[in-house]
Amino acid sequence: MNGSQSRHVLKETTIAEWLLDRLSPQLTTAFFTPQSFYRAREDWKHIYGYGNDFAVNEAGNILFAEKEGIYVGASAMIRHYPEQGINVVILSNMQMSA
Repeated sequence: MNGSQSRHVLKETTIAEWLLDRLSPQLTTAFFTPQSFYRAREDWKHIYGYGNDFAVNEAGNILFAEKEGIYVGASAMIRHYPEQGINVVILSNMQMSA
């Protein structure tokens, strides 16, 4: 790959690093912080964030953070489990299946 092509390739980075390059540290922290209680589940709370949803246990630990989306004929869900370091991505060509 020559130099003119390499500027069009995204460097490997985490979403946190990408956001830090574009947002202030305070806004980046707010993005990754649960913000508004939505409802209680059996053993965790569903809390909205700025674009993400969070599952938080009684001790206040984030069990997972997720973002899902639905469009006509397609759906997707991205979930991150911070304690395990696991990321899950589900893509579907069905509207309500991810």
